[in-house]
Amino acid sequence: FTVEQFEKALRETRFHTVSLPELLEAYFQEPLVSTMKMREKKEAEKEEFLLRLWEMADGFGAEAGSWIRQLIDEKKYGYQMVMLEYGKSPQAAKETIETVYRALRQLRVEPSIRMAVLGARVTRNPHAFDRNTAAGKLLIHALCYSQKTTFPRHGEELLMLYYHAGIRPDDISSFTSIYGIRLFTAQAEHPAYREFVQKGEPCVVTLFNLGEIKRAEAVGHRVYVLENQMVFSHICEQLTERRDISFICTSGQVKTASWLLLDLLTQAGYEIYYSGDFDPEGLMIAERVLRRYPRNARLWHMGPEDYITALSE
Repeated sequence: FTVEQFEKALRETRFHTVSLPELLEAYFQEPLVSTMKMREKKEAEKEEFLLRLWEMADGFGAEAGSWIRQLIDEKKYGYQMVMLEYGKSPQAAKETIETVYRALRQLRVEPSIRMAVLGARVTRNPHAFDRNTAAGKLLIHALCYSQKTTFPRHGEELLMLYYHAGIRPDDISSFTSIYGIRLFTAQAEHPAYREFVQKGEPCVVTLFNLGEIKRAEAVGHRVYVLENQMVFSHICEQLTERRDISFICTSGQVKTASWLLLDLLTQAGYEIYYSGDFDPEGLMIAERVLRRYPRNARLWHMGPEDYITALSE
Protein backbone atom coordinates (compact mmCIF):
# COMPACT_ATOMS: atom_id res chain seq x y z
CA PHE A 1 0.00 0.00 0.00
CA THR A 2 1.03 3.59 -0.52
CA VAL A 3 1.95 6.18 2.10
CA GLU A 4 -1.20 8.11 1.13
CA GLN A 5 -3.36 5.03 1.83
CA PHE A 6 -1.66 4.51 5.20
CA GLU A 7 -2.20 8.15 6.22
CA LYS A 8 -5.88 7.99 5.19
CA ALA A 9 -6.41 4.81 7.22
CA LEU A 10 -4.60 6.36 10.22
CA ARG A 11 -6.92 9.39 10.16
CA GLU A 12 -9.92 7.08 10.50
CA THR A 13 -8.65 5.55 13.76
CA ARG A 14 -8.59 6.91 17.31
CA PHE A 15 -4.93 7.84 16.66
CA HIS A 16 -5.94 10.45 14.05
CA THR A 17 -4.23 13.20 16.08
CA VAL A 18 -0.84 11.53 15.47
CA SER A 19 0.82 12.40 12.15
CA LEU A 20 2.68 9.82 10.14
CA PRO A 21 6.10 11.51 10.70
CA GLU A 22 5.44 11.58 14.47
CA LEU A 23 4.47 7.90 14.40
CA LEU A 24 7.61 6.90 12.49
CA GLU A 25 9.92 8.97 14.72
CA ALA A 26 8.36 7.42 17.83
CA TYR A 27 8.60 3.90 16.41
CA PHE A 28 12.25 4.15 15.21
CA GLN A 29 13.35 6.38 18.12
CA GLU A 30 15.13 8.84 15.83
CA PRO A 31 14.17 12.01 13.95
CA LEU A 32 13.19 11.75 10.31
CA VAL A 33 15.54 13.52 7.91
CA SER A 34 14.73 14.06 4.25
CA THR A 35 17.08 12.78 1.58
CA MET A 36 17.90 16.35 0.60
CA LYS A 37 18.72 17.39 4.16
CA MET A 38 20.79 14.26 4.64
CA ARG A 39 22.69 15.02 1.44
CA GLU A 40 23.23 18.62 2.56
CA LYS A 41 24.48 17.41 5.94
CA LYS A 42 26.95 14.99 4.33
CA GLU A 43 28.18 17.69 1.97
CA ALA A 44 28.71 20.09 4.87
CA GLU A 45 30.64 17.42 6.77
CA LYS A 46 32.82 16.75 3.72
CA GLU A 47 33.55 20.47 3.29
CA GLU A 48 34.47 20.66 6.97
CA PHE A 49 36.83 17.70 6.52
CA LEU A 50 38.51 19.30 3.49
CA LEU A 51 38.84 22.60 5.37
CA ARG A 52 40.58 20.83 8.25
CA LEU A 53 42.76 19.04 5.69
CA TRP A 54 43.69 22.39 4.12
CA GLU A 55 44.61 23.80 7.52
CA MET A 56 46.60 20.64 8.31
CA ALA A 57 48.61 21.14 5.11
CA ASP A 58 50.19 24.28 6.58
CA GLY A 59 52.22 22.08 8.92
CA PHE A 60 53.32 19.70 6.16
CA GLY A 61 56.04 21.87 4.66
CA ALA A 62 56.14 23.53 1.24
CA GLU A 63 56.08 20.53 -1.12
CA ALA A 64 53.70 18.24 0.77
CA GLY A 65 51.45 21.18 1.64
CA SER A 66 51.33 22.22 -2.00
CA TRP A 67 50.34 18.65 -2.97
CA ILE A 68 47.44 18.66 -0.46
CA ARG A 69 46.16 22.01 -1.73
CA GLN A 70 46.33 20.84 -5.36
CA LEU A 71 44.51 17.67 -4.33
CA ILE A 72 41.66 19.74 -2.83
CA ASP A 73 41.57 22.56 -5.41
CA GLU A 74 41.84 20.52 -8.62
CA LYS A 75 40.37 17.25 -7.30
CA LYS A 76 43.34 15.29 -8.63
CA TYR A 77 46.62 13.74 -7.41
CA GLY A 78 44.74 11.36 -5.13
CA TYR A 79 41.49 13.22 -4.43
CA GLN A 80 39.29 10.25 -5.38
CA MET A 81 41.47 7.97 -3.25
CA VAL A 82 41.06 10.28 -0.22
CA MET A 83 37.31 10.53 -0.76
CA LEU A 84 37.08 6.74 -0.99
CA GLU A 85 38.82 6.45 2.38
CA TYR A 86 36.69 9.30 3.76
CA GLY A 87 33.58 7.32 2.83
CA LYS A 88 34.82 4.48 5.01
CA SER A 89 35.98 6.70 7.86
CA PRO A 90 37.06 10.37 8.02
CA GLN A 91 39.65 9.39 10.63
CA ALA A 92 41.06 6.67 8.36
CA ALA A 93 41.37 9.18 5.50
CA LYS A 94 43.19 11.65 7.77
CA GLU A 95 45.57 8.95 9.03
CA THR A 96 46.31 7.77 5.47
CA ILE A 97 47.27 11.31 4.41
CA GLU A 98 49.45 11.75 7.50
CA THR A 99 51.16 8.42 6.76
CA VAL A 100 51.98 9.49 3.20
CA TYR A 101 53.26 12.83 4.49
CA ARG A 102 55.62 11.04 6.89
CA ALA A 103 56.83 8.90 3.96
CA LEU A 104 57.60 12.03 1.90
CA ARG A 105 59.45 13.50 4.87
CA GLN A 106 61.43 10.25 5.28
CA LEU A 107 62.44 10.37 1.61
CA ARG A 108 64.08 13.73 2.26
CA VAL A 109 66.09 12.18 5.09
CA GLU A 110 66.93 9.00 3.16
CA PRO A 111 67.06 9.84 -0.57
CA SER A 112 67.66 6.16 -1.43
CA ILE A 113 65.59 3.59 0.45
CA ARG A 114 63.88 0.28 -0.23
CA MET A 115 60.09 0.24 -0.21
CA ALA A 116 59.83 -2.27 2.65
CA VAL A 117 62.29 -0.26 4.74
CA LEU A 118 60.32 2.94 4.07
CA GLY A 119 57.15 1.24 5.31
CA ALA A 120 58.92 -0.05 8.41
CA ARG A 121 60.48 3.35 9.18
CA VAL A 122 57.18 5.21 8.88
CA THR A 123 54.64 2.71 10.26
CA ARG A 124 56.63 -0.31 11.53
CA ASN A 125 54.84 -2.27 8.79
CA PRO A 126 57.06 -3.18 5.80
CA HIS A 127 53.94 -3.64 3.65
CA ALA A 128 52.41 -0.26 4.51
CA PHE A 129 53.09 1.16 1.05
CA ASP A 130 52.34 -1.91 -1.03
CA ARG A 131 50.46 -1.02 -4.20
CA ASN A 132 47.22 -2.58 -2.96
CA THR A 133 47.04 -0.47 0.23
CA ALA A 134 45.39 2.96 0.54
CA ALA A 135 48.66 4.54 1.70
CA GLY A 136 50.54 2.87 -1.16
CA LYS A 137 48.13 4.18 -3.78
CA LEU A 138 48.08 7.68 -2.28
CA LEU A 139 51.89 7.73 -2.15
CA ILE A 140 51.96 7.07 -5.90
CA HIS A 141 49.64 10.06 -6.45
CA ALA A 142 51.86 12.25 -4.25
CA LEU A 143 54.96 11.21 -6.22
CA CYS A 144 53.15 11.96 -9.49
CA TYR A 145 52.50 15.49 -8.22
CA SER A 146 56.12 15.86 -7.10
CA GLN A 147 57.48 14.68 -10.46
CA LYS A 148 54.77 16.46 -12.49
CA THR A 149 53.78 13.28 -14.32
CA THR A 150 50.63 11.27 -14.95
CA PHE A 151 49.60 8.19 -12.99
CA PRO A 152 51.68 5.19 -14.16
CA ARG A 153 49.85 2.95 -16.64
CA HIS A 154 51.94 -0.18 -16.07
CA GLY A 155 54.61 -1.68 -13.84
CA GLU A 156 57.64 -0.26 -15.61
CA GLU A 157 56.31 3.31 -15.41
CA LEU A 158 55.67 2.77 -11.70
CA LEU A 159 59.23 1.46 -11.20
CA MET A 160 60.55 4.56 -12.95
CA LEU A 161 58.41 6.79 -10.73
CA TYR A 162 59.74 5.06 -7.59
CA TYR A 163 63.31 5.17 -8.92
CA HIS A 164 63.27 8.94 -9.48
CA ALA A 165 61.80 9.39 -5.99
CA GLY A 166 64.66 7.40 -4.45
CA ILE A 167 62.50 4.36 -3.64
CA ARG A 168 63.99 1.00 -4.54
CA PRO A 169 61.21 -1.61 -4.77
CA ASP A 170 62.70 -4.47 -6.83
CA ASP A 171 66.01 -3.62 -8.45
CA ILE A 172 67.11 -7.15 -9.42
CA SER A 173 64.33 -8.38 -11.72
CA SER A 174 64.64 -5.23 -13.85
CA PHE A 175 67.66 -5.79 -16.09
CA THR A 176 69.14 -5.21 -19.53
CA SER A 177 71.90 -6.95 -21.51
CA ILE A 178 74.72 -4.89 -23.00
CA TYR A 179 77.71 -5.25 -25.32
CA GLY A 180 80.31 -2.54 -25.82
CA ILE A 181 78.86 -0.08 -23.28
CA ARG A 182 81.10 1.70 -20.75
CA LEU A 183 79.54 2.71 -17.43
CA PHE A 184 80.84 5.44 -15.13
CA THR A 185 80.21 6.29 -11.49
CA ALA A 186 80.70 9.83 -10.20
CA GLN A 187 84.38 9.01 -9.63
CA ALA A 188 85.56 6.82 -12.52
CA GLU A 189 84.70 4.09 -15.01
CA HIS A 190 83.19 1.00 -13.41
CA PRO A 191 85.97 -1.63 -13.48
CA ALA A 192 83.70 -4.66 -13.92
CA TYR A 193 82.02 -3.38 -17.09
CA ARG A 194 85.34 -2.07 -18.40
CA GLU A 195 86.63 -5.66 -18.36
CA PHE A 196 83.58 -6.91 -20.28
CA VAL A 197 84.19 -4.25 -22.96
CA GLN A 198 87.89 -5.12 -23.22
CA LYS A 199 87.14 -8.84 -23.48
CA GLY A 200 84.38 -8.25 -26.05
CA GLU A 201 81.75 -10.09 -23.99
CA PRO A 202 78.09 -9.28 -23.33
CA CYS A 203 76.86 -8.89 -19.74
CA VAL A 204 73.70 -8.24 -17.77
CA VAL A 205 73.10 -4.99 -15.89
CA THR A 206 70.36 -4.78 -13.25
CA LEU A 207 68.62 -1.74 -11.85
CA PHE A 208 70.67 -2.31 -8.70
CA ASN A 209 73.91 -2.09 -10.70
CA LEU A 210 72.76 1.18 -12.28
CA GLY A 211 72.15 2.76 -8.89
CA GLU A 212 75.59 4.43 -8.78
CA ILE A 213 76.00 4.95 -12.53
CA LYS A 214 76.02 8.60 -13.60
CA ARG A 215 77.21 8.35 -17.20
CA ALA A 216 77.35 5.86 -20.07
CA GLU A 217 79.47 5.75 -23.21
CA ALA A 218 79.24 3.55 -26.30
CA VAL A 219 82.43 2.23 -27.93
CA GLY A 220 80.77 2.83 -31.30
CA HIS A 221 79.29 6.06 -32.65
CA ARG A 222 75.75 4.69 -32.34
CA VAL A 223 73.90 2.18 -30.14
CA TYR A 224 71.94 -0.73 -31.63
CA VAL A 225 68.96 -1.85 -29.54
CA LEU A 226 67.38 -5.29 -29.94
CA GLU A 227 64.39 -6.82 -28.18
CA ASN A 228 65.10 -10.42 -29.21
CA GLN A 229 67.54 -12.27 -26.94
CA MET A 230 68.37 -14.95 -29.53
CA VAL A 231 69.25 -12.34 -32.16
CA PHE A 232 71.39 -10.46 -29.62
CA SER A 233 73.23 -13.63 -28.58
CA HIS A 234 73.84 -14.65 -32.20
CA ILE A 235 75.24 -11.23 -33.14
CA CYS A 236 77.52 -11.17 -30.08
CA GLU A 237 78.94 -14.56 -31.13
CA GLN A 238 79.79 -13.13 -34.56
CA LEU A 239 81.65 -10.11 -33.13
CA THR A 240 84.76 -11.96 -31.97
CA GLU A 241 87.05 -9.58 -33.88
CA ARG A 242 85.10 -6.37 -33.32
CA ARG A 243 85.41 -4.06 -30.31
CA ASP A 244 83.85 -0.91 -31.78
CA ILE A 245 80.13 -1.80 -31.79
CA SER A 246 77.60 -1.20 -29.01
CA PHE A 247 74.44 -3.22 -28.43
CA ILE A 248 71.61 -3.29 -25.88
CA CYS A 249 69.08 -6.11 -25.58
CA THR A 250 65.80 -5.38 -23.79
CA SER A 251 64.61 -9.03 -23.69
CA GLY A 252 61.08 -8.14 -24.70
CA GLN A 253 59.27 -5.10 -23.33
CA VAL A 254 61.67 -2.35 -22.27
CA LYS A 255 62.28 -2.57 -18.54
CA THR A 256 63.25 0.31 -16.26
CA ALA A 257 66.92 -0.69 -16.36
CA SER A 258 66.91 -0.44 -20.18
CA TRP A 259 65.15 2.94 -20.13
CA LEU A 260 67.61 4.38 -17.62
CA LEU A 261 70.58 3.22 -19.68
CA LEU A 262 69.05 4.57 -22.89
CA ASP A 263 68.37 7.88 -21.13
CA LEU A 264 72.06 8.15 -20.19
CA LEU A 265 73.18 7.33 -23.75
CA THR A 266 70.80 9.75 -25.46
CA GLN A 267 71.77 12.47 -22.99
CA ALA A 268 75.36 11.89 -24.13
CA GLY A 269 74.21 12.43 -27.74
CA TYR A 270 74.29 8.89 -29.11
CA GLU A 271 71.89 7.77 -31.84
CA ILE A 272 69.68 4.79 -31.02
CA TYR A 273 68.96 2.23 -33.76
CA TYR A 274 66.12 -0.06 -32.69
CA SER A 275 65.25 -3.36 -34.31
CA GLY A 276 62.47 -5.67 -33.16
CA ASP A 277 60.15 -8.43 -34.29
CA PHE A 278 57.26 -7.70 -36.64
CA ASP A 279 54.69 -8.67 -34.03
CA PRO A 280 52.42 -6.47 -31.88
CA GLU A 281 54.88 -6.41 -28.98
CA GLY A 282 57.87 -5.55 -31.17
CA LEU A 283 55.97 -2.77 -32.94
CA MET A 284 54.72 -1.32 -29.65
CA ILE A 285 58.28 -1.23 -28.31
CA ALA A 286 59.40 0.54 -31.49
CA GLU A 287 56.67 3.15 -31.05
CA ARG A 288 57.62 3.75 -27.40
CA VAL A 289 61.31 4.16 -28.28
CA LEU A 290 60.53 6.63 -31.08
CA ARG A 291 58.18 8.64 -28.85
CA ARG A 292 60.65 8.78 -25.96
CA TYR A 293 63.67 9.73 -28.10
CA PRO A 294 62.28 11.60 -31.13
CA ARG A 295 65.64 13.22 -31.90
CA ASN A 296 67.89 10.24 -31.24
CA ALA A 297 65.95 7.11 -32.23
CA ARG A 298 65.87 5.44 -35.65
CA LEU A 299 64.36 2.16 -36.81
CA TRP A 300 66.85 -0.44 -37.98
CA HIS A 301 65.86 -3.27 -40.38
CA MET A 302 62.18 -2.50 -39.86
CA GLY A 303 61.32 -1.11 -43.29
CA PRO A 304 58.84 -2.53 -45.85
CA GLU A 305 61.52 -4.60 -47.58
CA ASP A 306 62.53 -6.14 -44.23
CA TYR A 307 58.91 -7.00 -43.48
CA ILE A 308 58.50 -8.72 -46.86
CA THR A 309 61.73 -10.65 -46.36
CA ALA A 310 60.58 -11.78 -42.89
CA LEU A 311 57.14 -13.02 -44.04
CA SER A 312 56.53 -16.69 -43.33
CA GLU A 313 54.51 -18.99 -45.59
